[in-house]
Amino acid sequence: MITGKAVLLHVPPDFAQDSLQRQIASADRLLAAHIWDRTHMRQGRELAPLPVLGVPGWWPDNERESFYDNARYFRSGRR
Repeated sequence: MITGKAVLLHVPPDFAQDSLQRQIASADRLLAAHIWDRTHMRQGRELAPLPVLGVPGWWPDNERESFYDNARYFRSGRR
């Protein structure tokens, strides 16, 4: 299983309605602010696991909802 690490950002409710260019610019600003805030990014466990098999376009089978039922690849998150 290939797993990356991700920073999860809270976006405004209307984020998905923006153009791709505006989404990228907004995400860049949010990520920069997150990194600049010294209370974040202090340890690797703050980065969320990102199963690469779930990234759209990476694996053809991930278009089926049942694909995500495989607990070997997609585990419940930390609590």
